[in-house]
Amino acid sequence: MQFAQIDGNGIYQRMVNGIEGDAPGAWYLPQGIRVSLLGMPPTDEPNTWRDNEITWVRVTQEDLKWKRISEIHARFIEIGNATSRPIRAILMGKHTDKDTDMLATLEAEAEALRDELQGLQQPVEFAVNMNRCVAESQSI
Repeated sequence: MQFAQIDGNGIYQRMVNGIEGDAPGAWYLPQGIRVSLLGMPPTDEPNTWRDNEITWVRVTQEDLKWKRISEIHARFIEIGNATSRPIRAILMGKHTDKDTDMLATLEAEAEALRDELQGLQQPVEFAVNMNRCVAESQSI
């Protein structure tokens, strides 16, 4: 049987095959994936449908933007975890060129992600600042 795999934001990724379990109606799925309880989306087009827990809805640009923001935040956590070993080696004076190179690579990736994140969040910050200005002008 096939199941619709979704990401953490409920956005359809692909169909995955389940393996029939021992108990009637039981299915085994690959570890660590999320599947929709809604069944198959209207069309088999990744990143086009979102499970809103009631029905399948078309993905908007806003959905994709927030999906990318959450991916960037997850990668920042991975980068932070990956930098701990080379930083520890440098602090203990036991680092190699490989540690230095790894740290430089991770820092460059983090900088690129920061720039991308700033571009994605700019309209949000603008809207928040505009709302703040409107509220302040109304209170005068």
